[in-house]
Amino acid sequence: NWTPLTSDPTGGEAFYLFADPTSTTRLVATDYTRLFFSGDGGATWQLRYTAPNDGAGLLVGGAFWDGSTVYLGTNRGLLTSTNGGGSFAVAAVGGLPAGQVVISFAGAKQNGVTRFVAVTYAAADSYAGLPGYDNGGGARVVTLDLGAANWTVRTLPNSAWPFFAGMALTDVNTLYVAGGSSAGAPTVYKSTNGGATWASVFQTTNNANVQ
Repeated sequence: NWTPLTSDPTGGEAFYLFADPTSTTRLVATDYTRLFFSGDGGATWQLRYTAPNDGAGLLVGGAFWDGSTVYLGTNRGLLTSTNGGGSFAVAAVGGLPAGQVVISFAGAKQNGVTRFVAVTYAAADSYAGLPGYDNGGGARVVTLDLGAANWTVRTLPNSAWPFFAGMALTDVNTLYVAGGSSAGAPTVYKSTNGGATWASVFQTTNNANVQ
């Protein structure tokens, strides 16, 4: 049975919830503008970040947990905690496409390398709760090796309209982005070399590789 939390920090207005896959106690939850952290499985929560009051709220595209360090890909930047959720701050990382912000995010760590993949979208059209169908094209894909000063912009066909990003937790070479397309069909693109090149792997025409 599911058990409702008695201390919902959002007052019933939750937008995003992320759990550390290696822990039964560490959680992040948000409402439209605020981010809360729990280190005791949701029994208590602490306010750790509040988005600027500009109407866009706090869009959290994904989380990557690495021991006491937590990375959140957001429309406000790469929100990072290095003290087990005690505090969060926007990391000083540049290189995103002009006028765009992160809307989806994933990460992996392998052999000492931590790599992130993100989908970016026009800041003017991005907001907390942005659904995948609200996608008119123009999104970009970026990657970041932890420690680098800037995101690297990757190239996909203009016909691809990515929205979602995904990685396995321990594979820094295999990356996925999924979304729509200018043709109106869903798309999935995969990279096996850390984002350098991408291939379409969801062939919808005549269900070529769909079962």
